[in-house]
Amino acid sequence: MNPSSPTTSAFPAVAAHGRVTFLGAGPGDPGLLTLRAVEALAAADVLIAEPEVLEVVRTHARANVDTPQLTIADEVSAAAGVPVIRDAANLVMEAARSGRRVVRAVTGDPGLDGNAAEEMLVCATAGIPF
Repeated sequence: MNPSSPTTSAFPAVAAHGRVTFLGAGPGDPGLLTLRAVEALAAADVLIAEPEVLEVVRTHARANVDTPQLTIADEVSAAAGVPVIRDAANLVMEAARSGRRVVRAVTGDPGLDGNAAEEMLVCATAGIPF
């Protein structure tokens, strides 16, 4: 195999996986998203967003994008008025392993978000490009 050949991949196991884009939704104004963010949202098969930014980023996503919910209600949290956050890393990995393009939107900057950094590490460990 020639490493410079366009059909040769340095990461052959990655070809079967999708791709994850970690997107910072900033302060919640859709007009402040970057052009790259808008492009990623328009191409996404799956949009996994924190509840605070879901509607902001959904405005730029395709109408038929899959949006699994991160918040679920259980009896304890509902009684306390606190939403429970589902494990976003598992949602991201499940979608990416099925070959889908995933956008994971977080409030603010994903590089500064501890949960997003953990999700990036999970992707890197699994060989899924992000």
